[in-house]
Amino acid sequence: MARFNVSSSYTGSHEVERVAFEFVSLVGQEKVLFPGAADGRRNIQKKLPTNQVIDLPIYETKTINILLSDNYDVVVFTSPSNVLGYFNSGNKININQKAIAIGRSTKQELDNQGVDSILPWSYKELAWADAVNGISI
Repeated sequence: MARFNVSSSYTGSHEVERVAFEFVSLVGQEKVLFPGAADGRRNIQKKLPTNQVIDLPIYETKTINILLSDNYDVVVFTSPSNVLGYFNSGNKININQKAIAIGRSTKQELDNQGVDSILPWSYKELAWADAVNGISI
């Protein structure tokens, strides 16, 4: 947003449920535009009355099937769709690899795939680094 000289009135920094609660309290009765993914989870929108929500799908996630030949020590998944794309392409997490899930819904999808994963303490990059640095490989 800074690139377009636009500032944010609110930036969520916690788990989705807490962000949704804070955001709903902040907007009151105002209408809110949500530009986002066509296939997004819409967790915050679901907390608002439908007459206050304007959804604007501006992109959709498409999977590119790539079977990886390299072996990585750590694999970081940033969304449930990343998890599905990774495994639907035939990739696996072997016993020597560690998986990091960014967000509870991503962790849930990894659980659904039978993969144990580490959930960082925050969505911020510092938490990701802490999670990677805390892994003994």
